[in-house]
Amino acid sequence: MKLEGNRRDRAIALFAPNQDGVSKWVSVADFEKADLGWSNNGNLRRGAAFGITDIKWEARRKSHSRSEITGLRMIGWNTDDAFDQMILPNVRAVFQYEKYCNISMLPVPLPDREVDHRFGNKDHPDYVKLYSRANQQVEDFQLVHRVLNLQKRQMCVKCVEEESRPAHPTLGYAEGDSSLAKRFPCKGCYLAEPERFRGIS
Repeated sequence: MKLEGNRRDRAIALFAPNQDGVSKWVSVADFEKADLGWSNNGNLRRGAAFGITDIKWEARRKSHSRSEITGLRMIGWNTDDAFDQMILPNVRAVFQYEKYCNISMLPVPLPDREVDHRFGNKDHPDYVKLYSRANQQVEDFQLVHRVLNLQKRQMCVKCVEEESRPAHPTLGYAEGDSSLAKRFPCKGCYLAEPERFRGIS
């Protein structure tokens, strides 16, 4: 049975944070009772639980940092600058002349063309600033086939959640390793900078 109120209201009622936005630990088993959706993966998207981005969250896991989440708590109000999804028209306009997917280097049919934010760790402070409307540069975006962009998006979500960067299937990393650097953590990843892997064998 659906409960009254939007998802944020139901989360606030369940977690009962204090005036500083800090709550008790709540078990995953209690989420269903509050009609808060939860699945086996993809629940913490860019650090936000239940799609609620104005609250900071902390996860409790079975054992290590990649293991199953057993509970959550609120640890404060999120007052950081939010990621702006909008891509400026003048940036998009440049890509209307591109024909090839920047990752696969194959032609992209018109219905499948998508302009992609290169750096998938979008809530990282470096990328929030970089993608702000005042700072957008063409080189921070790429043309990608829709299917590849969906795959990339899921891989980026997993990277942020598990704090482990995906390696190129045969070439590894152009810079860094699987760990997330404190500054510009997407640098050297083949999903963000595929040009750096071309011609390497």
